[in-house]
Amino acid sequence: MRKLNLLTILTAMLAVTAAAQTITGAFTGTLSDQSGAVVPNAKVTATNTGTNVTYSATSNDAGVYNLLFLPVGNYSMTAEVKGFKKSNTGPFGLQVNQTARVDFKLEVAASETVDRIAAQGPQFCVADAAGSGCRVAESGRDE
Repeated sequence: MRKLNLLTILTAMLAVTAAAQTITGAFTGTLSDQSGAVVPNAKVTATNTGTNVTYSATSNDAGVYNLLFLPVGNYSMTAEVKGFKKSNTGPFGLQVNQTARVDFKLEVAASETVDRIAAQGPQFCVADAAGSGCRVAESGRDE
């Protein structure tokens, strides 16, 4: 009887252990700019290239993101945040129980403010008669 109880307990423990195994993987990494400074609040998206299903996470204050419990497969990844160019990478194969590290180094995007000023035309500073200051005039005309 004692052997039967021990066998039952061991079988139950084996079943619990088998159920606890995962069949997923994860991506983690850090986002930084060209100078090495971390980039918080960036959206990182992993797209399973076989199913076209997407998974997203946002980087924390330390620039770290975590995409957990992803089905195994091949993934393409993007990272985007205002003020930086969108970055694309991959595809990467993700295996069972793997935590793959994918870091992003983001490039600063061209400033929207500069584009807007250039679209309006050149601006000039026109000194007043007393020479005490200037007014901004567009296209060289005193307005």
